[in-house]
Amino acid sequence: MWPPFRSSSDTKLTMFVTDICRSVTLKFHEETHVKGVQAYSYLAEKTMLGNEEDDSSNNCFCLSDATTCLPSGGLNLSSCQFNAPAVVTYPHFLYADPAYAATVTGVKAVPEEHRMFIDIQPEMGIPMNVAARMQINIVFERIEGISFFDNITSRIYFPIFWFSETAQLDESMAKQLHLVTHGLPMYTTIGCVILLVSGVILMTIGFVIFLRHRKNKSNTKAYKQVQS
Repeated sequence: MWPPFRSSSDTKLTMFVTDICRSVTLKFHEETHVKGVQAYSYLAEKTMLGNEEDDSSNNCFCLSDATTCLPSGGLNLSSCQFNAPAVVTYPHFLYADPAYAATVTGVKAVPEEHRMFIDIQPEMGIPMNVAARMQINIVFERIEGISFFDNITSRIYFPIFWFSETAQLDESMAKQLHLVTHGLPMYTTIGCVILLVSGVILMTIGFVIFLRHRKNKSNTKAYKQVQS
């Protein structure tokens, strides 16, 4: 959860992901609705997994050698995952340097299907629709003396699998959230208007009664003076 009462000027969401040992940042994209409830949509930035040429803040993920400095769009996980020759990218090498897909067939990146996003209800700070998507790739390189690798002429980033962890409000929760964010404020406003109008009416009635009482009292006093 995030602090409530967000505005569209809150342009970024940042969170730490333990599986890749780094923070990820999602940028405000648009106002949308999830099951009829208002939401702000945040997308993972295209340069989030970029190298220092695309994003200077990522220079700490490159240790200035050939094994850790990757083409833009991939993050070396070796120092995070027990020196495993693994690289994380977006699914189907979305937003990545063409070098990743050049040695692999069958990949086709579709942003709507492979991007990472979070939709947040701004008044409550509650995530309503989430999709965390990443791809795990194993690095293959030519190793002298091992015939199995003889046909490898350049580094290959071979996709092992990609995953999509998603969550969305169900209809029941959406109705409750709609009641809290729209119904209750509307009922509160209507109740305040009714109380205000009722108060004005009661004050008016009380003022009229006061004036009549004062007038009757004045008439009685004048009548007694005439009689005397």
